Amino acid sequence: MTLAVTESQIGAMCTKGDSHCKSPCDPVPPENGGPWTTIDINNLHREYIQDVPGYFVQHPTTDPQREDILTHMKSGDAELRGLEVYNGWLEQAWDLEIPSDDADIDPLYPFYKSGDCTAWSNYKHSGSCHLKSPMQYWDSTLQALKRPIYGLADDDSFVYMGDSDDSHYSHGKNDVQTDTASWFRFGLGWSMVDVPSAADFSAADVSNAVDQGRFYASTGIELSYDTSGDVITVTAKEPVVFGVAGGVGEEASSTPLSPLNVTLCASSDGTVTNVNCSAMGSPPAATKLQVDLREVSGSFFYVRIQAMVRTRYPIKTAPSTSSKAKTWEFELDATPNPADVLEGRLLRATGKSRRPFVVQSVSGSKVQVVKSFSYGWGDITPDQTTVSNLVAGTDQLVAERWAWMQPVFRKVSAIGLVDPFVTMLSV
Repeated sequence: MTLAVTESQIGAMCTKGDSHCKSPCDPVPPENGGPWTTIDINNLHREYIQDVPGYFVQHPTTDPQREDILTHMKSGDAELRGLEVYNGWLEQAWDLEIPSDDADIDPLYPFYKSGDCTAWSNYKHSGSCHLKSPMQYWDSTLQALKRPIYGLADDDSFVYMGDSDDSHYSHGKNDVQTDTASWFRFGLGWSMVDVPSAADFSAADVSNAVDQGRFYASTGIELSYDTSGDVITVTAKEPVVFGVAGGVGEEASSTPLSPLNVTLCASSDGTVTNVNCSAMGSPPAATKLQVDLREVSGSFFYVRIQAMVRTRYPIKTAPSTSSKAKTWEFELDATPNPADVLEGRLLRATGKSRRPFVVQSVSGSKVQVVKSFSYGWGDITPDQTTVSNLVAGTDQLVAERWAWMQPVFRKVSAIGLVDPFVTMLSV
C-alpha cells in the first residue's frame, strides 16, 4: 500500500492567503501541516504525509541554504516530524568522487566531494563542492531537540510522473524506449512500515505507524527488529555492515546531547554487538546485531542504527565515448548481485566526479545503463554523466544499499531503562 505524500516547494514561498498569492492555484495549508506559510528560509522544502500531523524536511544536505535549514531543524519547531535521509532525485543529480578504497569513506557519516558540482549549476555554484551526509544533520537535530525525529527515504521522481502502464510523457527518439523503472526512476527509496498483518491492514494502519515512528528507511536492505527491551536485536536478510550512532546527556538541560559513537565488534557466533568491544572501526559484515542499551553510560540517551552494503565491481570493459548506441554497456569482472543492478537502480564509478548511471538491463556480467533522457530539468537529468576517463582494469562500478532505523530513546529510572516517549507515542 502506498501512502500519499505531498512535496511542497511552493509552500515555502507562496500560500493561499498571502497578499502576493492568488487563488485557486496556490496551495491550501493542510490541517496540522506545520509552518506552510513563508518563513525566513525561502527554500525550505517540506513533505506532508496524509493523516500524519506535522512535516518532514526535504533534502536538507544539498540545498544551497542547508546551514539555514539545519538551524531551523534545531530551533525546536514542534511540528517538525523528521527529514529525508535519502532522496533518489538528489542521488541522480549529484556528482561524486567515489574513493577506490572503503577505508576512505566514513561508515557512519559518508562525506563526498565533487570536482565539477554541475548538479547545482542553476544555483550559481562554481568549482568543487561537497555533499554532507544526511545522517550527520539527523544526529545534530536529535541531539539538539532531545526527542524523536524520523528519517524518510523516497524517490522524489516528480518530474517523471505516471507509471509503467500510464506514461505522461512520450519518449524522444534518443531515449531508452521503456516505460519501466529506468525511465520513471522509481524503486530507489522506501519507508518500510510496520503493519499489524501483511494480509490485513489499512491506510490508517500505515499512517499511524509513520506517525509513531514504526518504520525504517531503506534503499534495498530488508530488516526485522525488536527495540522494546534493554537489548535491541536487528536481523538483516543478507550480510551488512552495521553502525550505531547516538547522543547522551541530561534530559532537562539546555545543553545538546553529546555525540555517541557505539563501538561494535563480532562475538564468537558472528553476531555484531557492543558488549566487550574495545577496538574502534567498522565491524565485519553480519546478518545479526545486538545492542545492549545497559552498556551506555548516561541518564538520558538515544541510539540510531543503520546498515550498509557497498559492493565494488571492477570494470573489465568500459563503454566507448564514440559509441552511437542508445545505452552504455559495461562488462564487469564478475556477475553482479541482482539486488545491486535491478532496473532503475543507481551505480557510481570511481575516479573523476560524475553523476550516477541508471541501470537499464543486465545480462550476465554485462550491465547496460541509460545514456540520455530528453525530458527533465537540467539539474536532474543524467545528460551530464560521462564515461570519459574511466580506465578498464582500474576503475570500478560501485553499488550501495542502505537502511536506517528510527532513533530509540531511553532514560534511567528507579525501575531501570524506560522509553520517555512511550506514552506520547501510544496516544
